[in-house]
Amino acid sequence: MLVLVLAGCGGGGSKPLTKAQYEQRLQADGKAAQRATAGISPNRRPLALAKSLAQAQAALRRAADDLDSLRPPADAVRDNVRIARGLRALATMFEPVRRKLAAGKPIDLAREFTKLREPQAVHDAQLAVNDLQRKGYVVGVFGT
Repeated sequence: MLVLVLAGCGGGGSKPLTKAQYEQRLQADGKAAQRATAGISPNRRPLALAKSLAQAQAALRRAADDLDSLRPPADAVRDNVRIARGLRALATMFEPVRRKLAAGKPIDLAREFTKLREPQAVHDAQLAVNDLQRKGYVVGVFGT
């Protein structure tokens, strides 16, 4: 019974991705996250900006989910987990600002963003990206 449950949850015997396959997925997820956050502009009305933040948060979480679904090469497993956690933490970090904007109140966006504290998971994700680069991985926009 346990074997059937594990097989249904992706616990089957699928092979880890090759380095090139993993790099391709990592780069695609990085580009998706970058595109989503590019729509965040302080020149927008509060409700429109709240919507942009919500879309960015969803994109960051989708990228994290995709990374979690992968079987990276053995030397990238730990880094992959840390990057996925960092993306989720970044999405969560934006929530207080999004809530204020969704209430329709104009806010000093620059001030609100400077009050945000970067979660440790975001810092850890950057260390994981650096580690992947030291191992010879091409990480795309995550490395910039």
